[in-house]
Amino acid sequence: MNNVTLIFSGITDNPCYQAYVNIYDGNKLIYSCYTINGRLSLILKVNRAYRIQARLLTSSLNTSFYVSNNTCELHFNFYSCLSRNIIFTLRDYFYNLPIERGVITLWQNQ
Repeated sequence: MNNVTLIFSGITDNPCYQAYVNIYDGNKLIYSCYTINGRLSLILKVNRAYRIQARLLTSSLNTSFYVSNNTCELHFNFYSCLSRNIIFTLRDYFYNLPIERGVITLWQNQ
């Protein structure tokens, strides 16, 4: 038996947007639940292949993974769910006031 953490990229820490995961050993469903902060910790048998089905909003993930003695983390991606708006407040360094307008150069064009 080995403690394995499944990490799903593209999932926020918002509890409303967590993936629903089913894990199969062959054709037998052995685990079914939602992720917590995009992570899922399990104790699985070593030297065995498992099948995973995960759903997040309109995206789905169907793949297999193998657990060996050295397996501790496995990463899976929900790339289509990464397109969302990010809002932040930029503050002045000296006065800690919000900057209302201006130009931000993230990199230089060559």
